[in-house]
Amino acid sequence: MSFAAGANDISNAAGTLQAIYQTLNTGALVETPQPVYWALFYCCVFIVFGLYFFGAKVMKTIGENLSVVTPLRGQCAQLAVAFTVLIASYVGIPVSSTHCL
Repeated sequence: MSFAAGANDISNAAGTLQAIYQTLNTGALVETPQPVYWALFYCCVFIVFGLYFFGAKVMKTIGENLSVVTPLRGQCAQLAVAFTVLIASYVGIPVSSTHCL
């Protein structure tokens, strides 16, 4: 699942940041933007911080308050989300791994 999140969520955030940065620098919309590696780095860092500080609370809310998630159900959900997000990322369809759950 972490590989799928990296393939999808980080690219969604970094792509938006990259488009804003290059539009502000060039003054026009760029059709084929060049990669901005610092944007990828910052997105990775902030996703790790978000998971570290808020991940446990979100997992507890989803696993106990919204639905009953047993270890088997959790494993099945994670595998289904991982495959769905990886296939969608490969094809180029923007999806949300949160909504897949």
